[in-house]
Amino acid sequence: MILSLFLRAAILLLLLCPAAFAKGLFQTYTTADGLIANSVKSIFIDNQGNKWFGCKDNGASMFDGKKWTSYTPGDGSGFAGSPVRSITQDSKGNLWFATGYGLSRFDGKQWKTFTVDDGLIDNNTFHVAENPPGTYWIATHEGLSKFDGSTWTSYTTANGLLDNYIFWIYIDPQGNFWHATKAAGVVKYGKGKTVAYNKDNGLKVDEARIIVPDRQGNLWVGTRFGGVSMFDGKNWTTYTTEDGLIDNRVWGIAVDSLNNKWFATFREGVSMFDGKKWFSYTEKDGLAFRVCSSLAVDRDGSVWIATEEGVSVLKPANFKR
Repeated sequence: MILSLFLRAAILLLLLCPAAFAKGLFQTYTTADGLIANSVKSIFIDNQGNKWFGCKDNGASMFDGKKWTSYTPGDGSGFAGSPVRSITQDSKGNLWFATGYGLSRFDGKQWKTFTVDDGLIDNNTFHVAENPPGTYWIATHEGLSKFDGSTWTSYTTANGLLDNYIFWIYIDPQGNFWHATKAAGVVKYGKGKTVAYNKDNGLKVDEARIIVPDRQGNLWVGTRFGGVSMFDGKNWTTYTTEDGLIDNRVWGIAVDSLNNKWFATFREGVSMFDGKKWFSYTEKDGLAFRVCSSLAVDRDGSVWIATEEGVSVLKPANFKR
């Protein structure tokens, strides 16, 4: 009788709160919990700790830890649409969403979308970086756009870029611009000098997807088929599946408070590198799906992972060691 009551209570709780039950090492959120779509392309945690999820279809969702709020292209808000490839926050607290239909800005109350009609070089956007405060640089597959709040300026190979197809922009403390590009590898623009790092002088391949600094100032570059490469300011070191990385297609990178590097891969799950050892996480560990595109580290050290089948969360207590 007691066992029967326990089973009934457990089933009722599962129906009322699907995410309350973790699978393996992970807790996963899906449309059953409030996510607008299960195929998640980007994750960002804002200054207030809210989690934002940019989806392949339908739009974007925000989770404040208790309540879900979603925005869709057809809801009249002004949100551009999907896919949402990256989400960033500027010095004023505004959120910027790089989508396939333009660039959307959200100030917490209202949306504003910028397209080619406003001066953006192309609607197919990938990433936004701010420098100096109030000036925004937008990566597209047709070049680079600069927006100072009123005026748009665009740059292409005709103006000195080595590749118009830009996936990611990183601006270092010295003001140098680093582009992750489709065909020119990683390109550094700064102090009147342009340097390209590719398969001939540092990377394993020419297609770079993302650039993220670690807590020591080293740059980590995710590539397509070339694993992940680290640049210490002088030399490059590349890590592939031969070293312990789970997949050589690295779409997302995050660094936690202990300087552990986390890598979201295109087909095989997630890897973590602590500087000496590699640890990987797959569906066997409870990850929602092996196709991953983005990661973010929460204030409590939890790692949020975007997959094609929902968002999986790995708490520090469940890290492999």
